[in-house]
Amino acid sequence: MALLPLEIIQPRAGLDTSNRFYKAYPGLLYDVQIAAIGGRYPNTYSLVSGPVGMTINSSSGVLTWPNPVTTGSPHSVIVRVTDALGATATVTWPVTVTTVGFIFIDANAGAGGSGTIGNPFNSIDDWYITKTNQNYAGYTLYWRGGTYYTASAPIEDGWRMAMVSNWKPSVWLAYPGETPVIDVTSSHIAPYQGHALYMDGITVTNLTQNDPIGSAFGVRIDSGADNYTFRNCIFEDMPVGEGGGGSNASGVMIANGGAVSNHVVFVGNTFRNYVGGTAYGILGYYVNKCLVEGNVFTNITPSDSKGVGPKMNNTHWYIRNNRIDIANGQAIWVDTYPTTANIESAYNLARGDMALWVGQETTGWGALESYRNTYDGTVQLSNFNAGPASFDADVIINSSVAANHIDYSGGQTPTVANVLSGTAATGIIDANGNLQGAYRTTYLGTRGYEQTAGPLLGAAANFRRVA
Repeated sequence: MALLPLEIIQPRAGLDTSNRFYKAYPGLLYDVQIAAIGGRYPNTYSLVSGPVGMTINSSSGVLTWPNPVTTGSPHSVIVRVTDALGATATVTWPVTVTTVGFIFIDANAGAGGSGTIGNPFNSIDDWYITKTNQNYAGYTLYWRGGTYYTASAPIEDGWRMAMVSNWKPSVWLAYPGETPVIDVTSSHIAPYQGHALYMDGITVTNLTQNDPIGSAFGVRIDSGADNYTFRNCIFEDMPVGEGGGGSNASGVMIANGGAVSNHVVFVGNTFRNYVGGTAYGILGYYVNKCLVEGNVFTNITPSDSKGVGPKMNNTHWYIRNNRIDIANGQAIWVDTYPTTANIESAYNLARGDMALWVGQETTGWGALESYRNTYDGTVQLSNFNAGPASFDADVIINSSVAANHIDYSGGQTPTVANVLSGTAATGIIDANGNLQGAYRTTYLGTRGYEQTAGPLLGAAANFRRVA
């Protein structure tokens, strides 16, 4: 049974018109991801109504409009999402095509630009100016190809590029067809006091220890703001000597400030090459209604690292269709203290010393629903005295002697149906995590993460095998 009814969390009615979904620049590709939680995954998507030339990918939910035009603006768009059981949800929003509220930056341009498409800024400090400057509050910022350095902006406390109260551009987009890189060696990106951020197509590199307790971050967001989106970004390269146990080092962290953040989306991102101390790909505190879909986590090798880590006071996380390879830690780690509830894991290939660990530091936690995953590593439910927890049509490979290779403690028993489990020697999956031999012939499309036609990601390749 689904943890929540099907719900579209991006876009949503009533968002500020500076949000990415609501604005397009004339002649530049409009490309957005419909984000849905709840219901029974996978979903299909349809465009009910929209301007001429707009289309949607029925499997991925990517909506594209190659050539936005001002004629007829604002344009009404209606999208319908249908889950695997036939439930539907619909969202309607306007798209205004305009040149107002956009600025551009090009690392290869000369200094002294004005921020227009024809005369772009050259570096981050051109639009940042000072922490309190609001010249471009809520703007959409297009980044051309090249490398940008947070060190060029005034740095707060010597370790973070602070963005406060939506005083800075709130939408950061890679210019169509180009790959901008932001080097955060000197200071990570730090939205706080309600500053929402939408990032799409940007590489954040050189995650180094840049705060007083020695934590390395790409983006660190304080709690209490809604509608974050990270899409098609890369968070890469945490060097040797960075991070460390207890530091919360991470590609993206939503920090512990005691206030709840709602409607957070991570779709299609890559987290890779973390070789420093203990690290997370995604780390969250106090987040409600979070979608983690279609991301790749690879070459994260430090001991006790995590791919996806809902750590504290998180509710309704939907972890779907990801490829997670953690050499010496936990692929999906739901810490749950003091209260975390309603976590769904579906269609993931999760590989690590522990592929799934729930409830490490709590005496009771809310519902877990797992279906159609391939877990190559230990599956552990700790302190399981509340629940419920269910496993349906998963593939589980590890050396446990417990029933269905699911270890649990705390007094409750998970509900298990149609699980295919064994040790590595059983030969259920190959070195890439895919069903093989007679198991493939019999169970492809009904057990584990693989589908004959998948919603975002195809078959995995070059993932290590867990012994």
